[in-house]
Amino acid sequence: MPKPKLLYIAGPYRPRPGLQSLPVLRWFFIARNILRARRLAIWLWKNGDYAVCPHMNIASIAHKLTNPVLTEGNLTLMRRCDAVVMLPEWTVSTGARYEHLTAILEGLPIYYWTGFSLYRKESEL
Repeated sequence: MPKPKLLYIAGPYRPRPGLQSLPVLRWFFIARNILRARRLAIWLWKNGDYAVCPHMNIASIAHKLTNPVLTEGNLTLMRRCDAVVMLPEWTVSTGARYEHLTAILEGLPIYYWTGFSLYRKESEL
């Protein structure tokens, strides 16, 4: 039986900049993004790996912290993981793009979640 991997989930937390000015939309997109990350975390655990889900870690405190504090904390967690899993729409998130770049620079394997399965890009193998 293969050893379980510790996988960091990266993807949008907040809505795109154009949608942040309306509080109702802002909270709707945050809740949606947390639920998407949670769904992936559950899938990973059920399939024998361990998920680090920063979306769930910061859900009740993110509004009290600055972006640099959140970013540094999340990158510290990510660096301790075996690999990174990118959620769909990760490219619209500045933070997720930074996590992706950091994973590449640190040599962490990167997987991409389709909503149903994981894959790795040929160019990143």
